[in-house]
Amino acid sequence: MTIPTLIVNYQKKQTISKLQKANSILSNMTMMLHSDGVYNSLSGVVNADKSEAFYKNYVLKYFKSPQVSPDEVCAYPDSDVNCYIYKYASGSNSLYSGAVHTKYSASRVFFTTADGISYWFLNMHWVSNDDDSGESHAEYTANPEIFVDLNGIAGPNTFGKDVFRFRADFGNGVVKAQCADYTMDQINEDCSTSGAGYCCAEKIRRDGWKITDDYPF
Repeated sequence: MTIPTLIVNYQKKQTISKLQKANSILSNMTMMLHSDGVYNSLSGVVNADKSEAFYKNYVLKYFKSPQVSPDEVCAYPDSDVNCYIYKYASGSNSLYSGAVHTKYSASRVFFTTADGISYWFLNMHWVSNDDDSGESHAEYTANPEIFVDLNGIAGPNTFGKDVFRFRADFGNGVVKAQCADYTMDQINEDCSTSGAGYCCAEKIRRDGWKITDDYPF
């Protein structure tokens, strides 16, 4: 076996190990927040102070030594001015969900734990106003998106390689990889060298927590 092959195999094992660890932590956190019922306190229009208190009092305690990125400060040194840092599995730039940083006024928090894994929570959605203005406002959701960057702020910051998507369900106490309700054909189409890579965590899970030969690693 050649040195490059050994390196790739090692990287794959590390990816699986860290992804399983992150999945386990997120599952425990979601289950406990459901059991405690504290997620019910996060409802209505998004408020910065309320968001910060929720993350600090109820979420961060499930992670080891979390270092929270300052509010509205990009943690990625190589990003553009807007902190659009993530890339699709295909290699093209992604503008998904805007700037990747803590922003309590939008119920977002970005932090890195002692093991070097970074997490980005997005706990809001847009709701149309009940008037004719055509405008909308941000409200909390019980189904936040969670992005996991397995090697922190280091590159390549690419979906399916070091960045993976999950979605929590506080109401039912479960967390699932993005695309959990997709068919395998849909997952394989997305998690490919021509796709976005949003479904790659679910592909790895369905393949028995393995990175198979058709995986765009």
